[in-house]
Amino acid sequence: MQRKLLLFCVCLVYGLFIVNQALTSSGGPPLNHAGAPGQSNCTSCHSGTLNSGPATRTLVFNGNPSLTSYTPGQTYTAVLTISQSGIGVFGFQMVARNASNTNVGTFIATNPNETQISSGHLQHTGGGINATTTGTKSWTFSWTAPAVGTGTVSFYVATNAADGTGGTGGDALYTNVFTLTEAPAAPSVNAATVTQSAVCRGGSISVNFTTSASFNAGNVFSVQLSDASGSFTNPTTIGTLNATAAAPITAQTPMAAAGGTGYRVRVVASNPASTGTQSSPFAITVPAAAPSLTFDGRTLSASGSGVFTWLLNGNPISGATAATYVPIQAGNYTAGIVNNGCSPSLSTPFTINAGFLSIMNPNVVTFCESSFILVDFVTFGTFDANNNFSLELVSSNNTVIPLPSGGSGNSIGGALPAGVTGSGYRYRVRSSDPVAVSVLSSAFSIASLPITPIIQQTGSTISVTNQPAGTTVVWSVNGQVDVNLTGPTITPTQNGQYTARYSSTCLSANSNAIIVTGVSVQEQVLAGLKWYPNPANDQLNLTVEGQGVLHFQNVHGQPVMKKTLEAGKHHIDVSTLTPGVYLLGWETAAGIFYERLVKN
Repeated sequence: MQRKLLLFCVCLVYGLFIVNQALTSSGGPPLNHAGAPGQSNCTSCHSGTLNSGPATRTLVFNGNPSLTSYTPGQTYTAVLTISQSGIGVFGFQMVARNASNTNVGTFIATNPNETQISSGHLQHTGGGINATTTGTKSWTFSWTAPAVGTGTVSFYVATNAADGTGGTGGDALYTNVFTLTEAPAAPSVNAATVTQSAVCRGGSISVNFTTSASFNAGNVFSVQLSDASGSFTNPTTIGTLNATAAAPITAQTPMAAAGGTGYRVRVVASNPASTGTQSSPFAITVPAAAPSLTFDGRTLSASGSGVFTWLLNGNPISGATAATYVPIQAGNYTAGIVNNGCSPSLSTPFTINAGFLSIMNPNVVTFCESSFILVDFVTFGTFDANNNFSLELVSSNNTVIPLPSGGSGNSIGGALPAGVTGSGYRYRVRSSDPVAVSVLSSAFSIASLPITPIIQQTGSTISVTNQPAGTTVVWSVNGQVDVNLTGPTITPTQNGQYTARYSSTCLSANSNAIIVTGVSVQEQVLAGLKWYPNPANDQLNLTVEGQGVLHFQNVHGQPVMKKTLEAGKHHIDVSTLTPGVYLLGWETAAGIFYERLVKN
């Protein structure tokens, strides 16, 4: 700033009194003689022509002779100097007024030995009249500028370069008006506002603010972030804007910020420097810690709690929000916990090379103890060449029971263990390389088998002896169920091996066998083959109408004898065959036909 010196009118400082105090005030000049509008000047007490002498008078603020304006409210250090050759005694009186001729600002007598204040006038004291150096006197004081809107301030100053004789004549009297205009208010930054009430750590916030006026070219607005308690002792700059006028600033919260609800921001300008008021508090949310993943061969499980997000090969899996996820294809799986919408910290990827898509069998309500179950399944991914699939039974308390099982392709079967019964059982398929398990089947029950029947022959009838209540008897002849035989007691209608089973929910094991031999020994016919007897003991007699192949198989379908026979009569030795039921087959060009043969 520059100071403008304006010589405006003549005003005489009231006289100095070093030599003759009878002609002057011992406390300094009388009031209202500074030459301001409406005031007297010093010619009322001293003779001489105003402003006719050679003295120079200056009023310098803050050591800057070029200062021409003041900043409202600022305190300035000022020096009033008068110089006139050969003079050793000087005096002054000063008043600061606005355009309405009202005293403005505040004088401060920083050296009370030489200056004093009286009714808004700054003037010399009795000890402040001697020249600082020969021919020159300077008075130092302070002045606090008035409030905004005061306008131009005029400093009316009357000075006296006295001849030192003690009289009223021979003095050089001077008046000056020094003016300072009110400087435009420096631009300032107003309060910052944040559009969000909460932001994720590392996320963006939009900061709005206003300014009182435009800033200088090259100005930089900086957004400063407090700590979590709202303190700006060590602020962090999180966004900048190179501009002279306010505009929204997008700032980035630090990735290392701690979670908290007391964060604030403020905007700081650089040219001129101005610090804005801090914003209202807002929260910075820290994402939940990355979970760890475990895999039981079928289900991926993430540690922690909350709402989860699952990704396959970096892509979100729609609808997967629980702590567990069942993979349906190979790939890299990750998971994170969603916290107030923040992008989650993701787990270490878990690679699924292969697995099961589903088991395909329809729901079964009940299986029987020791029964055989067959399961179809679908897989995804690639299994190792040495991989084996196996079938597992899972109890209601999640006890896993491996089943003796085998199969080919995508089908596998296994026998339920004897003695295992109850409800809540499920089955699943397991692979060995890589290890994976299918989803569980729906729950089913395993019903116990009825007790094994005991049968006995009495005369021409056969009966069961231990039938439980609620069961029926199923009779078989030569290993085949005969639906014509019902009830606990039957009369055999043909020779053969008779057995019984009890039926309720499940069928029991076969009873002991009874061989019936006296029912019929008539010749039997089988598609061009006649043979007897049945049951046979040591020899079987056959009449063959045309060439064919004779087959003997046990009840399990396993071959025990095979002979090619020409047309004619034949006698077959069966003495080495184990007693029991066999299938006698006759194979010709027309096909192969079977009948049952009992060996005694």
